[in-house]
Order: sequence, then C-alpha cells, then structure tokens
Amino acid sequence: MENVGSDKLMNNITQADKITDLKEGMAQAIAEGIMTQVDPPLEHFYAPGLYGRRIFVQAGSIIATKVHKSEHITVALKGHCTVVDGAGNKTEVIAPMVFVTRPGTQRAVYAHDDVEWLTVHACEEKELEDIEKALVCDSFEELDQYDYKKVLTTYNMTEAQAREMSENPRSQMMMPVTEQRTVIQPSARQGMGVFAAENIGVEERIGPVMIQYLRTPIGRYTNHSMHPNCEFRLTDNGLDAYALSPIKKGTEITVCYHQARTAGIEASRLMENKL
Repeated sequence: MENVGSDKLMNNITQADKITDLKEGMAQAIAEGIMTQVDPPLEHFYAPGLYGRRIFVQAGSIIATKVHKSEHITVALKGHCTVVDGAGNKTEVIAPMVFVTRPGTQRAVYAHDDVEWLTVHACEEKELEDIEKALVCDSFEELDQYDYKKVLTTYNMTEAQAREMSENPRSQMMMPVTEQRTVIQPSARQGMGVFAAENIGVEERIGPVMIQYLRTPIGRYTNHSMHPNCEFRLTDNGLDAYALSPIKKGTEITVCYHQARTAGIEASRLMENKL
C-alpha cells in the first residue's frame, strides 16, 4: 500500500490500463523518491466466523490492494475516492456506499478526501498472518493456482490423479500442421502453458482442443483461470477454443476448468452418439 502527496502524479498513474502497470509505476516513483510508501492505519474486528478490517486512507493517497480470494462485503464509510479495477475500469465512490467484492478482484483506490473503508469476510482464522493467507494473494497466477485446487475438490480429485489423466499419451495427438496460432511454453501458473503465437481477436477461433476422442496440445496444456481469455466450444468433430477477449501475441491462453469439463463431457457424448 503506497501513499503520495501529488494529485497530478496520482491522476497520471490512474490512467494505467491494468493494476500491474499502476503498481510498476508506483514502485518506480518510490525508487526515484517521487513517492513515499506508508502503511495506512488499520482496525481489526472479530466475531464467530467473521473478520472485519477498517482502513484509514489520507487524502492524496493511493492504495494498491492484493488480489482477493473470496467474496466479501465492502463498505465505504467516509470520503470520496476513485476506484480502478484490474481491467482499468474507473468508478467514483462517495460514502456512504455498500457493495459486494467478488473473488479475483484487485483494485487501486485514490483518495480525493480522507477515506475510511470497512471490509467484512467469512473467516475462521484469528492470527493476522493466517488471515492474510486465507483472504488475499499477491498475483492472479497465485489466485488461479488456489482456485485450481478448489476445482479438484469439486470433482473429488487429487493433483496426482488430475496429472495422470492429463498426461495419458493414449488420449493425445499432435497439433495439425495447419494450426499455427499457438505455441507451448513454460507457464508462471503451472508447468507448461498455451501461448498466442500471433494476435487473436475476440470471438476468433484459436484452434482445436479435441478432435474426436483425442486432445491436441491446446487441450493438454491450457491452464485454468478464474478470469479466462478463452472458452472451449462444441464442434461437429470435438472441441475448439475461442477467444473471449483480445489476446496479444505472447499472452498465455487460459480457460475455466469448470467450463472446459462441461464442454468436454458434451463433446464425448456427441462422439458416442455418432458411433
């Protein structure tokens, strides 16, 4: 969490397209002595199964939050601030205001006035270090790894079982030579991943995921995300991947495993009906 005294600098920084860009700009400004970093005052509240955190932010300060793991209630108690989300969308918040923060949310908050916020979380932990681990993480890649474990729990699978299924050579095939929009590279999320070999527009076809009963490298290596940039869609011959948002060359392609599993079951049923 960073604090600065320059309205002009804050206005420039909040034009960043992504929170990561904003945080990089803030870190550089701190290193150059343009900005100062402080920890804003906090108050902590505990009740059975609940944890509350009240934060006090001085006017002219900006707070870059971590990535929230779970849904919780957020209350703006005092002041006026501009909130920038991970996609660069900006919202003016004038207290009092109450809203629900969704999992996977990361924000930057610029305080025009002295601002007070309260967040209320479902949490059984009592030690602050344990609370921090339970509620937030440092990056979207870390969040996706956390959510991936929840996916395994949903389907009653262990990581070893999931890996065994994923690596089964009898269910895989080489990528057709005519499909050149992706490459397989090491991923910051987990193991190897699928990356765009060229710019891909929204709703454009990325490539085949499954041809009849066999998975291509896209089906084998696409990693999970709570905020995926592609989805798997049924075809007459299996599954194809389509972009949900513009994907720049070199960007990792991700899918929600819940959606991917549902699409895979539908594709398998279609293949069975054709027999």
